Amino acid sequence: MGEEQPKSLWEYGVPDTTTGALSSIVRPTVNAANFELKPQFIQFISNDSFAGLANKCPISHIAGFLEKCDTVKINNVSEDAIRLRLFPFSLQDRAREWLRDEGVGTFDTWDKLAKAFLMKFLGQEKTAKLRNELATF
Repeated sequence: MGEEQPKSLWEYGVPDTTTGALSSIVRPTVNAANFELKPQFIQFISNDSFAGLANKCPISHIAGFLEKCDTVKINNVSEDAIRLRLFPFSLQDRAREWLRDEGVGTFDTWDKLAKAFLMKFLGQEKTAKLRNELATF
């Protein structure tokens, strides 16, 4: 009765989703007691989400995101810890897929994540702007 059934090959291939190990973001350890990002603040971040469309400016998205994050200060919690936890909530559609596809544990600092995000989406915005300028010339 107490014997555990052997796992099938398929079960060995399924990653453990309980640890957050599937994320491209490595969340810094937080030593604060009772650390919680309130659902209202997560919604506040989500209201201005970036979808990866070529006509939207990724620099403006980062600037707005940082402005919002700067309204929260929690003792014994770094800015990186807050930003890295909240940034996925500021993305949707193609941008969220990009973050998901970046590979497990790719980003362990805000600086790395922000630079990769800008490198991915800034080129598209400039290309779209030039294309529009040429089309209306």
